[in-house]
Amino acid sequence: MGPFFVKGPMDWRWLCATGRVPGKALHVAVTLYLLMGLRKGTSVKLGRKHLSEIGVSRYAAYRALKAMERAGLVAVVRQRGSAPTVTILPVRQEDS
Repeated sequence: MGPFFVKGPMDWRWLCATGRVPGKALHVAVTLYLLMGLRKGTSVKLGRKHLSEIGVSRYAAYRALKAMERAGLVAVVRQRGSAPTVTILPVRQEDS
């Protein structure tokens, strides 16, 4: 893959909150911002291509998404046989 630019602005409090989530959540978070910049939307399909490039298996990504959901950082729509659609949620004040 060629060089990519992670489009901002990136919510620092949200990124810090994902860093406190166990596992590969921070890897998934950066990938989400990358995909949002490429797709120009707030909801993106989180496919395996970019995740595998940074060393995140689909199982680690699913665990990270579950943990991020529990923390209230993302909303995830799952459909059988399809990549999950992920929306970044605003960070809650008590999480910052």
